[in-house]
Amino acid sequence: MYINMYIIFCHITSNNWHGFIGFLVLMGMFIFAYAEITCTPMPAVVNATKDSNLTIYVYNDVITYTCIVGHQLTSGNISRTCTGLETWSGTTPVCSCTCIICVI
Repeated sequence: MYINMYIIFCHITSNNWHGFIGFLVLMGMFIFAYAEITCTPMPAVVNATKDSNLTIYVYNDVITYTCIVGHQLTSGNISRTCTGLETWSGTTPVCSCTCIICVI
């Protein structure tokens, strides 16, 4: 027995939404489903705070870190953007001591 079935996936981007939309066509009937593109939460960075503590981040969400007093960004990116499929732009920031004596 042959069943007429098609699965079509579309990558959709708009100002407020980014994701994959899947269409399942089975025996001439359309079934609609979608999945929003997300990223895992960013971990804490030593000697820095972050401006968000969400548990789910979606495409284009931005996290900005701030080095604590007496520390400055020495490598990585102070802002990271969710680019989708569990990936973030840039690299993890590193905040290093800029004073003579640091309290750790």
